[in-house]
Amino acid sequence: MGIRARIYFVRNVWRKVADYVRYDLREIIVPSSLPDPPGTVIEKKKIPLNTHLQVWKRACIIYGRSWKMSMGLIQRDEVWGPKPKSERPNEGEKQEPREPTFAEELAAAAKAGGEGMRPVLQRLYVSRARGYRDALQSFVGGYQEGLKEAMERAAKEDAVWKTEAEGGRAETGGSEGTKTANGGQVGVDVDARMKA
Repeated sequence: MGIRARIYFVRNVWRKVADYVRYDLREIIVPSSLPDPPGTVIEKKKIPLNTHLQVWKRACIIYGRSWKMSMGLIQRDEVWGPKPKSERPNEGEKQEPREPTFAEELAAAAKAGGEGMRPVLQRLYVSRARGYRDALQSFVGGYQEGLKEAMERAAKEDAVWKTEAEGGRAETGGSEGTKTANGGQVGVDVDARMKA
């Protein structure tokens, strides 16, 4: 190989390595996403500058009013406008008197003092504590039933294994296997148990 051939060879190798590093290695390390097929991308309409300014102005006004509303300087209707009809109560219909919530009752009883707390706490016990107690009792009862069923199932399985072990001992004459601490036999005719 002459000197020109070597230079040509080195140039080609250098160009291929540079192309690999420039294009292929970058795609291996940080792959670029595939482009969307034509016609699937919906181009967004460009909004003119004056529309942007109107939106920002309205947002700033509402933001400022919401701060004033949170401080109690203005009412909700001044910020957001009047409530829709679905949220307003009908003027023609009278609202039914509602029962006070438990928290309201507790607050009123606390203001009344110790004697006022007694009926509220009794009502609490009757309504809530009995419900919790009954739920806990039913849970414990269900748990005990499930435990009893599991123990019966385990006892049946133990009985099956004992009869199989005794059957294997009778076939082999009791000479095979080793005795365990509770008198059972281990290693007795495993093939017979596998067939059954």
